[in-house]
Amino acid sequence: MCETENELCSPIDARVIAINETAYYEFPPEHAPCIRAIRGVYLYDANQRLHGCCYHKSHRLIFLYHSVLLTETGDALDDKAREALLEEYEVCNNGEDQYVHCSIMKRLAKATGDYLEYGATEISYDDESYGVQIEGLIEYFGGNPPF
Repeated sequence: MCETENELCSPIDARVIAINETAYYEFPPEHAPCIRAIRGVYLYDANQRLHGCCYHKSHRLIFLYHSVLLTETGDALDDKAREALLEEYEVCNNGEDQYVHCSIMKRLAKATGDYLEYGATEISYDDESYGVQIEGLIEYFGGNPPF
């Protein structure tokens, strides 16, 4: 990130990744046969690396939304039951931003099939601040889910 007004800043290199978070859930017996996976979908800037409480650099993963993958049993539910299930795990389930070491992100990106390299925004920080650009990307991917 920019530390001074005159410092040359890297453009945002936007990436979106879906991380399988199913292990963090304990499903009630009636939901377990219906859900194959729950994924947290995150936006991050590959050019932004932060130092947290340790020496290693990390990426800040900005939570966008949850994506629920249904089993055949879940797909076979009537529309009302399927919508109620999806609402419980997608809509009513707020996620949190995360910090992940850069080296782990590289391996995670290779391991998951749900990874999008959106690329550079190529917008000058003179025209739009970093925060405004990130907010625009959050809004874009929230309204146009890639996964």
